[in-house]
Amino acid sequence: MSFKRDGDDASFIRLLQKRRISELFTANIPNNEAKLLSNGRFACTVCHQGPVFDTVPMLSIHRSGKRHKKGSIHLVFRSYIF
Repeated sequence: MSFKRDGDDASFIRLLQKRRISELFTANIPNNEAKLLSNGRFACTVCHQGPVFDTVPMLSIHRSGKRHKKGSIHLVFRSYIF
């Protein structure tokens, strides 16, 4: 048994991406710490591993972690040097 969605899938995906951008702005996450990928996911730009997250709450949990805080200290230090 199969089903069809009402509406265009591309418009639905664009709507989800816009919603994720608005969530990012409301979560008080600086723009230089997260990057929105083309598929609507978020990538951490502070950590050298570049972890990818599906939702803003997962990104905010990552931001409170030890590795992210260590990376943010290095990021601040590098900005003072250059």
